[in-house]
Amino acid sequence: MRITNYFRYIPKRFAAVLAVLTAAVSVSASFAWGPERPTYTMAHPADHVTFNSITDNPNYGDEREFVTIQDVTAGTKLKSTATLTPGHEYMVQVYVHNNAASNLNASGVGIAKDVMVRAALPASVNGSDTVDGFVTASNAKPKNVYDSATLKSQGKVDLQFVSGSAMLHTNRQQTKLSDKVITTGVKVGDKDLSGSWRGCLDFAGAVTFNIKVKEQPKASFEMTKQVRKHSTTSGGWLESYAAKPGEVV
Repeated sequence: MRITNYFRYIPKRFAAVLAVLTAAVSVSASFAWGPERPTYTMAHPADHVTFNSITDNPNYGDEREFVTIQDVTAGTKLKSTATLTPGHEYMVQVYVHNNAASNLNASGVGIAKDVMVRAALPASVNGSDTVDGFVTASNAKPKNVYDSATLKSQGKVDLQFVSGSAMLHTNRQQTKLSDKVITTGVKVGDKDLSGSWRGCLDFAGAVTFNIKVKEQPKASFEMTKQVRKHSTTSGGWLESYAAKPGEVV
């Protein structure tokens, strides 16, 4: 069974970008993705290794927006923005698709090498921040692509990475990944973890991991007030003391 529905996501701007011409360079200054790069379509894929640059992916839409998030606790769908709720758990997804034409795989020209996925997660969010995803390959053009999902909060919340939650999903494997996905990054592949990733939608996949929004501790303290007549010795503390005029307490 194919897992394309698992990471299905249609960006809000999908309808607008269908008019983008093949290999047209789009300005990304107002978006979270980068770098600026040529784009492609399913009918006219790339003639070289490049990642997440197709604008009309039938399972996804515009691949440049490849980092999404969903509230697992509330059961929401994958989106480019999430409002964080204390106590809830969220899943972050980094979509991975080598856009090289499938007929380039046999010669090796279309196979990406040394493919790595990395995510950057803030320790806390106070109003607004992002979770960032990076896909790199040594022979890709560009070698590195990135995107962000927006995190919003009412006040400050702390985020905790769920250790052991990182997974690689493709049509050929469901494989656990190291927690290094949020530090140095992890090597991935379409059929193993060798870093080799073939071109074509059939080999697309996703890296996912979970985070928890920690409850903010409530301030709790006790205070007592006592008084005693001033002296060089300790002790003698009282809840109240009837001081005489001129006494030091």
